[in-house]
Amino acid sequence: MRIVLIKTVWGSPEMGSPAQWDGLLRRIKASEEKMRLSRLVPTRTSWRQPTPCCALACTLPSQAEGFDGVEAALCGIPEGAELKFADRVRAAGLRLIAQVHTAGYTGRPSADPLAMGTNNQAYVGSQDIEEHLLHLESSLWRCRDMKAEHVNVHGGHDSWPLEKAVEYLSRAVGIAEKAGISISHETHRRRLMWNPWQTRSLAAAVPGLRITADLSHWVCACERVFGSDSDAEWPVILEAVAGRTALVHARVGYSEGPQVPHPAAPEVAFEVKEHLSWWRTIVRARVAAGAEELFVEPEFGPPGYQRCTPFRLAAEGDIWEMNTYMAARVVRMCQGVPGVVAEMPAAMEAVLRRCDARAAAFMRGDEADGSVSAAAGGVCAATLRMVLGRDAEVSEAFAIGAVAAAACCAAAWLVCGSARGT
Repeated sequence: MRIVLIKTVWGSPEMGSPAQWDGLLRRIKASEEKMRLSRLVPTRTSWRQPTPCCALACTLPSQAEGFDGVEAALCGIPEGAELKFADRVRAAGLRLIAQVHTAGYTGRPSADPLAMGTNNQAYVGSQDIEEHLLHLESSLWRCRDMKAEHVNVHGGHDSWPLEKAVEYLSRAVGIAEKAGISISHETHRRRLMWNPWQTRSLAAAVPGLRITADLSHWVCACERVFGSDSDAEWPVILEAVAGRTALVHARVGYSEGPQVPHPAAPEVAFEVKEHLSWWRTIVRARVAAGAEELFVEPEFGPPGYQRCTPFRLAAEGDIWEMNTYMAARVVRMCQGVPGVVAEMPAAMEAVLRRCDARAAAFMRGDEADGSVSAAAGGVCAATLRMVLGRDAEVSEAFAIGAVAAAACCAAAWLVCGSARGT
């Protein structure tokens, strides 16, 4: 079992233009110095939107990250261009994982941030089991034509009773075997495994079921981080999931949402710690089972998942940094797991150190987190303290306002003086 870094291209604007694919894939391509875990496969998301709310700039050189492949949703590839995209992926030396949404997304989701509600409605368009199965079958044959080596499936409908869910998944296993392709079903909201208890029942009832473990969805849907005394069944459920996991989506959720604002932020340290412990359980289970690969994908996504400033469509934070940081945390965690060899590239370690330093500064009460506004505030505050006295109590916000007001007065004085001179 080795590490294979997979980057999802969901939402990347380049996906809509075949002419931009080579550039996108060059940024993703792994270098010889890439991160490796001999018994783990981390993956990485590159969700972003071609809008003012975009917070993920795909500009970091690939050798700074080290990816082995991409995960691409069929609905995200222009119609009729699937085989061409797959060829470009292989030409770039990358592996291909496909993503399928049964009975959903008949066309490419809109990149318009004002269309989030419409995209959400299109995510699952039917409750009919036969429609889901027909869509799955046709999609898997398309994935086979693309020579995708694995498929991540968002399947079924959350309203189905257990019996119908078991029927769907059992037939899905058979369809995948007939197509000769490896698949796993994601623990996603609005789908069959949207909560841990039903997932445990389905895992027990469906031999051959493999899971994409995105536990952030459970935290959000069930409104809690599992592991307290009130969740006595959690260790048993987690072990059942771990034994069937083929892909981990390494995103951290919290009780009110599937994605914390930033995994390095001290205020979400508890959530991050618990998610890391769950992923460690999965890693250990796969090592014990002798699995050859485990895909692990930091999957912090764009607006809809990412917080935005109201009325401005401005996303908060840098998703690229979040995913790099999360990958580094996963690697660091795995370095302590017996049987796992984890090597971290220098650039990823630099992101880890930078984010950890920012968190440490916050805990010390130092508001200067490296941002331009914080630096400006510090300079302005220092300037005012020189004028008012070194011991003066001056907040950075007040300092910025005061210096800005002084600058306006000075500008007005200069304008008036210039006018008098003419």
